[in-house]
This record gives sequence, C-alpha cells and structure tokens, in this order.
Amino acid sequence: MNLNRNTIILFITAFSLMGLVFLTEIRKDGFNISPVGKQEDNIPSIFPFKTEEIQALEIQIDDQFIAFEKTGNEPLSWMMKQPENTKASDAAIAFLLNLFPSANKKIELLATDEQRKEYGINNNSPTITITLKNSDRYQMILGKSNFDDTQIYAEVIFPEKEKIKPQIYLVSKSFQYALERNFDEWLEKGN
Repeated sequence: MNLNRNTIILFITAFSLMGLVFLTEIRKDGFNISPVGKQEDNIPSIFPFKTEEIQALEIQIDDQFIAFEKTGNEPLSWMMKQPENTKASDAAIAFLLNLFPSANKKIELLATDEQRKEYGINNNSPTITITLKNSDRYQMILGKSNFDDTQIYAEVIFPEKEKIKPQIYLVSKSFQYALERNFDEWLEKGN
C-alpha cells in the first residue's frame, strides 16, 4: 500500500494534537484512577449505627410476624422470640444486619402520602423494625422496585429523639431478598 506523503503528515499531526489535548485535559481536571465504587464512601449512611449496636429485630411480611433478640455479646448469638422461641439462623440474620451499614443516602425524598402511594409503600408492605441497645427504634418499610429493578424504595422512620421526619430512600434490593425466604431459613439448622 502506497500512502501519499501529505496523508502521512496529516496522520502524524492529528495524533500529535490528540495527545496534546489529552495531556492538557488530564492536567487541568486532575487524573483520578480510583475505582468508581470508592466514590460512594463519601455518601453518608442512612443508619447512624453499627450492626453490633442492634439488640432486637422484628420483621412483618404480610400476615407473618417474626421477632429476634440478641442473646449474648457474640456478634451472632440471636434467638427467635416469635412465633417460636428457638435459635435463629446466624447466616440469615447476618445477611440482613450487614445491609444496614451499606444503605446510603443517594436519593432522599420526604415521605408524603402521595410519595408513599407512588413508591408502593403501604400498610401491607414488608417492614423491618430495629431496636438498638440504647432503646432507639428504627423502622424500614419496603416499597416497590425502581425503574430498572436494581433497587427498591424504602421509607425509614427514625427515633423521635433524632427529630428527623420519615424519608424515602432508594436502597439495595438485597433487603427484599433478605426477607423473601421460607420460615425454615430463619431457624438454625438442626432445630
């Protein structure tokens, strides 16, 4: 293939200009090679507590009510208190509890009746109530999925002393998966 001398010069000039523009843009904007996920570290968490501070957990799904209580100082020492009084599955409890610290305030909406209806939050919605060691109670009411079915809307009701009005957040769909389990999966194997 025989290229004209002018064509070669134009290619070299074009690539040189592209490199020059690229280098100037990097210097101007700064060069950040950190992973995209790391940027979420700056987003505050919805829940201002650590999983170790949780003392009790109540789950209401349709007509089923399940209550758990931490029984010791070990991280995974949970008992089911209702509807049966038996040892709870460490894996099921740990999966649910580990979701709370990672729930970030990406999208925050004031919880009005109109918003609740729009996002599928009602009296029949799955509800998680958390009681901390200091007796603070947080409640999370799950709604419907977002438009691309990657997250769900959830209303969070904070303790009265925090003086924060109920808010609706987009949270991980894992909250829904954590609750959508057979009753037997909440029990320790062998019970």
